[in-house]
Amino acid sequence: MQILRNALLAGVVILAPAAAFAADLAPPPVEPVAPEIVPSFTWTGFYAGLSAGYGRGNLDTDLKAVPTARGEELENALGFGLNGGIARVKDTSNGFVGGGQIGYNYQLDPHWVVGAEADLQYAGLDSKKTFIGNQNIPVTVKTELDWFGTARLRAGYAFDNVLVYGTGGLAYGRVKSKVSTAGTSLSGSETKFGWALGAGAEYALTQNWTVRAEYLYVDLGKAETIKANSEIAQVTAKADVSVHTVRAGVNYKF
Repeated sequence: MQILRNALLAGVVILAPAAAFAADLAPPPVEPVAPEIVPSFTWTGFYAGLSAGYGRGNLDTDLKAVPTARGEELENALGFGLNGGIARVKDTSNGFVGGGQIGYNYQLDPHWVVGAEADLQYAGLDSKKTFIGNQNIPVTVKTELDWFGTARLRAGYAFDNVLVYGTGGLAYGRVKSKVSTAGTSLSGSETKFGWALGAGAEYALTQNWTVRAEYLYVDLGKAETIKANSEIAQVTAKADVSVHTVRAGVNYKF
């Protein structure tokens, strides 16, 4: 028994330094990693919706009458031979705009969102102005923007379910003009292409429904709405159309 007890004590003496050395070799404690913050809402996906608001348009029209060999009859027949056959009519119009939009968003990370959108809008914008031409003959010019649409890119910064964005791209619309004087009238229209630029903010009510407010500027440039040849003159009307819009909308995200 004495021999066994001595052997056990000797073993403890031998193993104690080895255990202490093994403890020195243990790996350092691993610090906990902060969990990745995942937004509760994702903007990625297709959507469609409706929008409505207010539009203010600049509807300016340039009239030009180029006399033929019988151009001396122009003043009596048409009555708008001002300033060598050119007259500029400037006017503005306010009215309702409304329509629908479709688009797609892709969320690059928790904050940055890119996408594309197309919309088509009714525009109740028209102007009507009368001026006095040669021989004191009144000339009435009416210009209308029936509708317009856009195809735009969007890029924005998301605060979870709130998206602030800018947008820009192609615009197009139908412009109509009518010129009336001395019992004679000329009318025509053109679908014109231009550009659009704007910004807005969108808020997600649920995983599928969002609401937004947006400002959009649309510039269609000059549309040649009337080009008429007569025995005494060639008459043209070019309407210079630009529109500021403020709209509210609702979208459903699929």
